[in-house]
Amino acid sequence: MTDSKQHISDFVHHCLFHGMRNLVISPGSRNASLTRAFVASGVNCISIVDERSAAFVALGMAHQFGEPVGVLCTSGSAPLNYGPAIAEALYLRVPLIIISADRPGHLVDQQDSQTIRQNNLFSNIVKSSFTLPEEPQGGEELRRSGEVVREAFRSAINPDFGPVHINVPLDEPLYENRLLEQSIVDPLAIEVVPQEIQSSVLDRVVKVWSESTKKMIVCGQQLPSQELSSLLARFDNDERVVVVAENLSNLKDEKFIERADQVLLQKSDIEKAAMAPDCIISFGGHLVTKHLKLLLRAYPARAHFRIDPENKSIDTYKNLTEEIVCTPISFFQDFIDRVKISSKSGYRSLWNAFEEHVPADGEYHALKALFEELPSGSIAHLGNSMAVRHMQKLISRDDLVYHSNRGVAGIDGCLSTAVGTALTTDKLVLCCLGDLSFIYDSNGLWNNKLPANLRVVVLNNQGGDIFKRLKGPSESPGFEEFFIANHPVDLQKLVEAYGATYLHSTAETTATELEKFYKKSDTTKVLEVKI
Repeated sequence: MTDSKQHISDFVHHCLFHGMRNLVISPGSRNASLTRAFVASGVNCISIVDERSAAFVALGMAHQFGEPVGVLCTSGSAPLNYGPAIAEALYLRVPLIIISADRPGHLVDQQDSQTIRQNNLFSNIVKSSFTLPEEPQGGEELRRSGEVVREAFRSAINPDFGPVHINVPLDEPLYENRLLEQSIVDPLAIEVVPQEIQSSVLDRVVKVWSESTKKMIVCGQQLPSQELSSLLARFDNDERVVVVAENLSNLKDEKFIERADQVLLQKSDIEKAAMAPDCIISFGGHLVTKHLKLLLRAYPARAHFRIDPENKSIDTYKNLTEEIVCTPISFFQDFIDRVKISSKSGYRSLWNAFEEHVPADGEYHALKALFEELPSGSIAHLGNSMAVRHMQKLISRDDLVYHSNRGVAGIDGCLSTAVGTALTTDKLVLCCLGDLSFIYDSNGLWNNKLPANLRVVVLNNQGGDIFKRLKGPSESPGFEEFFIANHPVDLQKLVEAYGATYLHSTAETTATELEKFYKKSDTTKVLEVKI
């Protein structure tokens, strides 16, 4: 029988060779041998006890780095806590590598401690699932184990990013391994495979585009890309083209429409019908702008072409004509030189005609003050529920990066994701979220390496304020108890229990606290804004 030490050593070497430089570990016995091997390997290992928080921290790191980041846990209920972050990684398209230690197969369903059915545990929310051989017999099975790891990493990054699960059954002893210096297998490096656009496909898009008089490019959530912004800005002189790019798209140009909902809320049904496009080209992740989605569904375009490196047949507006499998940059590089630019149209002017509206919400005014003073180059994490919605009402700043967990849009890991991002950079990271979101994910502060460049703003209105704005819940029995979910939590005591610095203000006095809040320090700072 092959020494299990070699098996573990090879697994760690494969993860290293395939680009996993960072790993978030939650402690346990069944994963002890893997933990010891990874710590000795030179991988940047971070210890976070709470698996749910750990997975979101890894998500934030992987999203920021744009490369695979791993999470490692023990067997039993521990990996189940990874579920929310894995689902977010799938829909946000983040290369999260989930490594779960497991009991040997003969112990499953035999009333053995900390043992559940872990094979394919996340099959519905990962790109791929893999299980390593329990005890490889000889070099050939070790090589097969290496191929499994290589295929897992290939799946995580090709043709687009996403989470994969590697289940690792391990028998005792669990604490006697060492990381061997030489791996039996020399793994191959994995590269992202670029897709080429067929000329006939591009010809079809150009033909429909040229025949249309009202054209719209809808930019979904993505990381910043100056190259893509510059390509789309070449449509600035074409009055027939509207480029919709809300802040989470991180695409910036003065001619782009970034607050589509603010425009549409002021329009009549007749005006909306005139604003609906004949032809749509879309790409990227989810949109926050609800009224734009409603418009594009209510008035179907003649054609809708979606650009996506992974063929997923996403039909958000229920009028998809064709999905073009490539990256947005490669598409527009070829497309832009094939179409004509014309200034003879009033289409874009329909979208530019609206009056600036200042909401009365205290949260809005607090966020406005926060973002006016936020240092240039900062990264903004917008919590789900009201924070990300309020920010769609503000003019975005070209010198900031915007992010939100809009893949699944849950509140369960907003803070931990921001912690993960802050661990990857020296830039200031600002996390804005509501009180329920903060309390729900407060274990995000349970971190021995809590970054000093993290700033957290808690908009505290004593519960789920969004439900006050929805007609259904507000008219339901038990509204205060079961929807608003008022809480007795003292945020100052909670923050200070984790060793972070606490500040407070009201919506009206937020601006007076910002110099102190943004000032460089050696601890994370949390500002509670009482609404």
